Amino acid sequence: MMLRATEQNKTVLTFHNLTGIYHVLNDHGDLINAEKVVDLYQKMQNNEYVVSFAGHFSAGKSSMINALVGSEILPKSPIPTSANIVKLTSGEGVARVFFHHEEPTEYEEPYDLDMIKEYCKDKDTIKKIEISTANSIIPSSCAIIDTPGIDAADDTDRLITESSLHLIDILFYVMDYNHVQSEVNLQFLQTIQAMHIPFYVIINQVDKHNEKELSFQSFEESVKQTFEQWDLSPRATYFTSLVQTDSPYNQFEDVKKELYSLFHDERTLRIDAAVKNLIVSHKEYLQEKENEEIANLLADNTFDENLFIQMESLRDSVNQIKIRPKAFSNAFLHDMDQTLKNAYLMPAIVRDYAESFLESQQKDFKIGFLNAKRKTDEEKDRRTGIFLKNLEETMRANIEWKLREKFSELLKAYSIPEQSLYNLTQQLTVSLTEDDLLSLVKTGAKVNGDYVLNYTNELGQFIKNKYRQASKELLSSIMDFLKKDSELALQRYEAELQQYNNVLLAHKQYNNVKEKFKEKALYLDEQLEHPTVLDETVELIKIKLAPRTFKKGVEILEKQEEIKSKDGKNNIQGHLVANAPNVQQVIHAIDKTIQTFTGTDIFTSVLNELSAKKEKLEHRQYTIALFGAFSAGKSSFANALIGEGILPSSPNPTTAVINRIAPVSEEFSHGTVSIHLKNEETLLQDLLGMVKHFSPPNTNNLTELVNWISENKLQHHPELNHLYQSYLKALLKGYSEHQAVLGKNKTIQLQEFASYVTDESKACFVESIDLYYDCSITRKGITLVDTPGADSINARHTNVAFDYIKNADAILYVTYYNHAITKADKDFVTQLGRVKDAFQMDKMFFLVNAADLAQDEPELNLVLNYVKDQLLKFGIRNPRLYPVSSKISLEEKLTNQPLNRQIATFENDFYAFLENELSQIAVSAAIFDLERVGQQLSHMIKKANLDEMEKASYKISLQEKKKDLLLAAETDPGNLYLERIRQKIQKQLHYVGERIGIRFHDIFKDYFNPTTVTESGRKAMRQLEKNMLDLLDYTGFELLQEARAVSLRVESYLNEQFMECRESYQYQFNQIEKEFRLSISKEIDWVTPEYHQALQKIDLSIFQSAFSLFKGTKAFFEKNEKEKMKDSLYELLAPFIEEYVRDVQVYMVNDYGKQWSSLVERMKAEFMKEINDYIASNTAFVDNTIDSELLTAKHLKVNEILASLNKNKVV
Repeated sequence: MMLRATEQNKTVLTFHNLTGIYHVLNDHGDLINAEKVVDLYQKMQNNEYVVSFAGHFSAGKSSMINALVGSEILPKSPIPTSANIVKLTSGEGVARVFFHHEEPTEYEEPYDLDMIKEYCKDKDTIKKIEISTANSIIPSSCAIIDTPGIDAADDTDRLITESSLHLIDILFYVMDYNHVQSEVNLQFLQTIQAMHIPFYVIINQVDKHNEKELSFQSFEESVKQTFEQWDLSPRATYFTSLVQTDSPYNQFEDVKKELYSLFHDERTLRIDAAVKNLIVSHKEYLQEKENEEIANLLADNTFDENLFIQMESLRDSVNQIKIRPKAFSNAFLHDMDQTLKNAYLMPAIVRDYAESFLESQQKDFKIGFLNAKRKTDEEKDRRTGIFLKNLEETMRANIEWKLREKFSELLKAYSIPEQSLYNLTQQLTVSLTEDDLLSLVKTGAKVNGDYVLNYTNELGQFIKNKYRQASKELLSSIMDFLKKDSELALQRYEAELQQYNNVLLAHKQYNNVKEKFKEKALYLDEQLEHPTVLDETVELIKIKLAPRTFKKGVEILEKQEEIKSKDGKNNIQGHLVANAPNVQQVIHAIDKTIQTFTGTDIFTSVLNELSAKKEKLEHRQYTIALFGAFSAGKSSFANALIGEGILPSSPNPTTAVINRIAPVSEEFSHGTVSIHLKNEETLLQDLLGMVKHFSPPNTNNLTELVNWISENKLQHHPELNHLYQSYLKALLKGYSEHQAVLGKNKTIQLQEFASYVTDESKACFVESIDLYYDCSITRKGITLVDTPGADSINARHTNVAFDYIKNADAILYVTYYNHAITKADKDFVTQLGRVKDAFQMDKMFFLVNAADLAQDEPELNLVLNYVKDQLLKFGIRNPRLYPVSSKISLEEKLTNQPLNRQIATFENDFYAFLENELSQIAVSAAIFDLERVGQQLSHMIKKANLDEMEKASYKISLQEKKKDLLLAAETDPGNLYLERIRQKIQKQLHYVGERIGIRFHDIFKDYFNPTTVTESGRKAMRQLEKNMLDLLDYTGFELLQEARAVSLRVESYLNEQFMECRESYQYQFNQIEKEFRLSISKEIDWVTPEYHQALQKIDLSIFQSAFSLFKGTKAFFEKNEKEKMKDSLYELLAPFIEEYVRDVQVYMVNDYGKQWSSLVERMKAEFMKEINDYIASNTAFVDNTIDSELLTAKHLKVNEILASLNKNKVV
């Protein structure tokens, strides 16, 4: 169909505007956006209307374009195809390939279309492709652009798509029916809407819809609700199918008509809107540049509004420090003088003592007649002592104590902290002696009132001078300290003042930078009204838009398809076990053996064991765990396996509910559904994990937390993951209904089952559901467990997945044909790769669902080889890989049609695995007991021919051997095995830290990339901290997964050591008694230790030095500063990782050591029982007379049974 366009251009901007904007952007160094302006200039010149098709990979974008234009131009494949921007036009009949590092090449029609399709897939060497067909399939001056899938494994594809958005006038966003609610889809559409690009949504592959599982009306309503939740407003939403064109829901023709209308009737060029987006982008570029300059200016000079006040205060402090010593000295001397001046040392009583003292110093002073000299001297001493004592008390009270107090207060007032100075002050004192008193006495003076007054005045002055001298000595010590302290303080304050001056200078430069970039932004805005049109700019644009010369491409025959089917057969492999009897043959052999000994009393113990093994083989129970990412089709596949549509299957993401389809029993009849509701603790931990970034209350009360979430409206918080938002909305909606029944079980009818799986307000409270159902697989003893999606809300917060990986008899991992092994699968498949070799046999099956979408066998092989390659990256070699179609297989079973080859091959191999490989342990144990019967019969025949003396001797020998055997059984194997176990654990854990270190580059990239770091300044810091919390959570979980995987490998090693230990005992027993043979060991159920998740309580302040490396997004991503931050973060994180690994090692060694020691004790007890049974049965046998011919006949019969088993081995 020829589409002709009408012209309608509502652009207001002129070429002069674009020239001015280009000049400014180019002048500012924003070359990326400048080139986009040139693109818009050319778009305006050509008046080109551009329709773009975008969407996640394998949604069918390229197929949709091919169908709309009616020509198979673009490559299409269920694995990622278009890796470049591919622009389609009509008129020239050429294909142009633009390379990253080579000149572009032009191919003229007719060219090799397959070669061009291969070019479309090559993003490493090719920049973009333009295809202009000679056929008029697109109107003149119109173009269609195909873009890479925006959610392919490589983020580069998304960036390539975003790089073309400035040219787009209208966008058709193509989604897969099963991935409408993918966050990647919805986030991209939010970006488109924010850029004011009008868009349509095409929900393709609607042929997947099954009205029996979900009404189309309900599906349509859920799509509408999703768009409303994300505030998305597409022009229209279409449902299409390019496979089932007659589908009642197919609106492909409507899309075609709308595209025709856009080209003909609307044709509005978005140049003005695109320019506005470029201006916004350039202002963000300027902001980045500004932030970088400011970050460098203020790296160590953080400006504070109070800086001037702080500087003035600091200057005052400097002045105070400079005058401080002098001021202190003056204050000290003043206090000293005032104290001494005011000190009253000679009250009346002291003057009286002074007068009495002076009288005793007169020449004529004499006491008594007898012994007068002695008595006189004694009286002189007494008077001197009394005077001196009273005088010293007056000195202390009126001078010394007051000086001490005042000087101490001065030290405090001047903030002198030196304790030694306080000690010196409190030790301030003077001494007064008798000589001091006598030195002031005037010889020959008569004692009278005037003389006493003069003497006491002179003595008082003498005492004050002594205190003055002592005080000055104290002052000297204080001044020495003050001078040194002031010098240090001055240096400190002057350095701080200089720093403040630097900040002031930086702040001045900061203001200059702000003003400079403000002027740049204003200059840019001026180009919309008064553009700057310089001749050199015009000439530069002309040069860029001049017709290019293209290297002419030769018809390339050597460019071969890189991915081709290696053979005409798809990758389906059977895994049958060779050289092993099957279960039915062994059951039959056991029956015949038991019949052989019916009516005899021999071998009672062994025959009882055989009966038990037969019972187990006849009533085998299997647990089959079904894993896969959301919308991989797990539930649909389960329905196909069962042959009935009993599990709800919906394209809407459901909460993490475990569905178990179990065999019926006496207690649970067909159709009974048992609901197990989560308890309060589980819900509390679920919620805390979701809202931990929002500072939740520290509470163990679920209702309190739920109320807090509701009050803060976290269910609508823009920073909360949308999946979490949906979960919280559902929980708040259903909380009052379920609050009283949390942690309980309830039984419902089958018709109510679907609502508990698909109704989020119910499902979010459900831990698991047991559906007891009588069907083909449950009759085989199979319990089929449909686990939560590997990417579901709770998948990471429970041990559910690990427990089923470890304990399930088989694992079925389902991935989707059009989205095989995506990011959603990565973490879970990584864990499967870690543990795959820890199991005794390969119990993993990988299924590529919806294989009916393959157009042919080569395409199917392309996908299967792609899945194999992806699995190999995750450490899974030689996988059991099967393509299946749940949809077709279920329809065939429901209508009793022959099964398609794909599902038939899988079921044959899978059931053969259950019947043969999985049963081999039980089969081997049964055969071991059958062979033991034969061996014991052989020994008995020999003993039956013994005479009485030989029997008596044999019985004595048995008792002696019993003692030796029991002694050997009691022997402890010592620390040999414990040391081996410790070394194994140490070696296994040694590599955990290394693996995390190797992966840290990719982990860092997932959380620190252009979509998660978009802000600047403090907002950027908050983003970095949030991203770091997410990185810690993910890395911590990966360490937990590593610990669990190591546990499984250690448990496998423990089994090996246990078998070696048993063999060692068997060897010792055989040295004592050759005929004694231990029974086969039972399967050991090791208890895997419960490990906590790592890195959960790390203080983010530890990483501030790494965060400080961030100067802006441009420098972070384009100048590779993110590598410096990554290295810095890992250097800071590594010690915590090492500590966790050490803690796990100690815990693991201790836990498994205890389990080993306990197992050895149980094993020794079992050995003793077997020894006692062996001795007792052999003793009883020789005591009873049994016909040797009868034994020989039974021996022959048993040998025949064993021979028949060997004859009927499966090959």
